[in-house]
Amino acid sequence: MFLARCSPGYLLGSICVLILSFLTFTGLLYLLYITYIRLKYAHMPGPKYGSFLFGNLTEVRRGTADGKLFGMIVLEWSQKHGKVISCAILHLNIIIILDPVAIKHLLVTKNCPKGAVPYDTLCVMHGERFLGHGLVSERRNKKWAERRSLMNPTFHRRFLKLSMDQFNSSVDLLIAKLRKKADGKSIVSMSEEFLRLGIDIIAKVAFGTDFNAIFEVEHCFMDASKLAFSAVLRSMRNPLDNYNPCSRNFRQEVRAAVRFLRQTGRDVVEKRLAARLNGEQLREDDMLGYWLKASDYLKNPEFQMEDVLDEFVTIFLAGYETTANAAAAMLMELVRNQDILNRVRSEIEHVMCGRTEVKFEDLANLTYISQVFKETLRVYPIAPSLTRHLKKEETVAGVRIPGHSYISVDFYSLGRQDEYFEDPHTFNPDRFSNTEAIVPYTYMPFSLGPRNCIGQNFAQIETKVLFAKLLPLFDFTWVPGQSYDIVDMGTLHLKDGCQNYITLR
Repeated sequence: MFLARCSPGYLLGSICVLILSFLTFTGLLYLLYITYIRLKYAHMPGPKYGSFLFGNLTEVRRGTADGKLFGMIVLEWSQKHGKVISCAILHLNIIIILDPVAIKHLLVTKNCPKGAVPYDTLCVMHGERFLGHGLVSERRNKKWAERRSLMNPTFHRRFLKLSMDQFNSSVDLLIAKLRKKADGKSIVSMSEEFLRLGIDIIAKVAFGTDFNAIFEVEHCFMDASKLAFSAVLRSMRNPLDNYNPCSRNFRQEVRAAVRFLRQTGRDVVEKRLAARLNGEQLREDDMLGYWLKASDYLKNPEFQMEDVLDEFVTIFLAGYETTANAAAAMLMELVRNQDILNRVRSEIEHVMCGRTEVKFEDLANLTYISQVFKETLRVYPIAPSLTRHLKKEETVAGVRIPGHSYISVDFYSLGRQDEYFEDPHTFNPDRFSNTEAIVPYTYMPFSLGPRNCIGQNFAQIETKVLFAKLLPLFDFTWVPGQSYDIVDMGTLHLKDGCQNYITLR
């Protein structure tokens, strides 16, 4: 009898029973949790669930499969359910806030912290430290505030003023490259060129190094960052894919890409520190040098190599890609709206007076370019939403939101609300000629509250220098047949990459 019970068939059967029992128990627990979540938010306005288990997941996936952005779906929901909307993706319930008074209360007055979703994914990617505890992914407000206070001076306009030569020289490199392609026949992806420009500028201004991103055909850093971005989006859209054995090779590639990004930063930092140890003065004319000196890096146990690498990867990935995508969307609208393009060129001619070098003092006078940039970010908010965690119950816009809820502000749908923006689907930079006319807390492309984007001055300077130098030299013709649509890849991109024929003016 004992031998029979120890037979392979008996052991296999016992294991199968144990596994089945475990799965059944886990399934029941999940079902109970889903029931609790559904009851918790049953009183809130929002779309009907497609199913009890999946919530609104089926509707969202069907919409995105048809080419809709999530913001488009939210816009449709808001027209039916109001400015505070509850939706469910599996067991995760998200409260979407589109009411400006509620936005101010939650983001500014209460300064709700970031939650585990999606920021833990940014912190560690498939077991590899990715953004770590950088400014974007750090969830602890106190720790974030300490790091932000260290880095704030380097993103102030006074500091960036010292880097105008680097902004100009990087754009000059791009212009030299485009001159060779300005035959009116070659198809040029301006999205790709702006991405390369963004890497070049951040490498020089922030880290005092040159990645030769503009001219190098195959650029490993850009390829690695694209792969990392795709992994973030894939993980957010389908968390179960993280455990899919068929995705094992993809996860290995992502881990290798993340290691490469951080090793690139390590090489840059160690080179700087080696020079310091050899008796050279620690340079302070770029951001990295300032951070190392201000933090007293060599003696400060609170700010060591992994912390520096967190900020290296964060500044690069949060900076170059978003600004480049915004510039591509802005160029697309200029090409589509020749009257707006002509006004921009007239302003550049008036301000620059034939000069090719953009001075810091010129930036304040390029007011219409600022309006075009702002309108671009209203229509195409590159970072389309933000998420925060509400710890305690609040009532906003007459709706009770339970404690321990995830709240989200969707900038795409917010910028298309008729009651906030007249004729919101029309690209009209003149709406920003009087910023006091904009309803407060309805336009926030660089987020809002204490945790707003540290790089907004950087992005505005880069964009103004770029277009002030580019538009007087080149004419752009939209390649026929490509789409004007945008897609969500974690940030918003032009679907077909802003392809143009270029000619010299």
